[in-house]
Amino acid sequence: MIHIDKEKRSVICPGFFGARISDCESDNSFSPEGIGDAYLISLKRNYFAIADSPEWNFAASREFLLKFNEQVERLFKENSAMGGNGYDIDELKEVLVESTNQLIETIEFLSSTTFTCLFVVPSSSGLRGLALHNGDSCLFKVDLHKNAISQVSNTNMHFIGRSKKLSQARIIEIEEDTRFVLCTDGLQVLSRNRRNTNLEKILLESFTQAEIDRIPDLLIDDYGGNIEFNDDIGVIVLDPNMHNGSKDIFINGGE
Repeated sequence: MIHIDKEKRSVICPGFFGARISDCESDNSFSPEGIGDAYLISLKRNYFAIADSPEWNFAASREFLLKFNEQVERLFKENSAMGGNGYDIDELKEVLVESTNQLIETIEFLSSTTFTCLFVVPSSSGLRGLALHNGDSCLFKVDLHKNAISQVSNTNMHFIGRSKKLSQARIIEIEEDTRFVLCTDGLQVLSRNRRNTNLEKILLESFTQAEIDRIPDLLIDDYGGNIEFNDDIGVIVLDPNMHNGSKDIFINGGE
């Protein structure tokens, strides 16, 4: 069952995923100026995306995610590589990169935003991930069996609206113990007031402290409880091996 908390701007599906946005106010109340972080979760197409736009155009993140989702829906209907239970992931990558680059070319500088997206793709050999990325938001891959975490995305300043193409498109292997975290750069503040740690260590530790769908709350409310955030935070945590059969699409933030 999916639970939505409008006050927290969160959505969770127990055992599957949790997503939440919090603004930079220390009391976690939303400022009247707006919030630039946004997430979009499409259970219909099994992808998860996060974006972060600057203060001069809070809505840019949400607007780009909506345009991207419209494009994805059209492509799934038109292209055989994106239908059925087993995709040709190389063809899927080619189609998505080409169409996303065409979309990016239409975005103006004042509508710039980061963009980090993960498709969970069924194939004849099991699940694989397809990551699309621009900017300084992050995608982390967690291996619970090895107790290891690695950053999949390359941090850069090639924001949508500044760059005219994707900076990264990568196929990722998915195992039974694989988990993923997508987050905006605001989450980095969690490690600044702690000695001998970094964001990767905090994220890895969080998987031992809470159920996967509650990790966003743990990061923002517990780890960040005594920190005054100077930036918005957006975070999605998921188990790619899970799916509840829903066709729902969720979007939050960027307004």
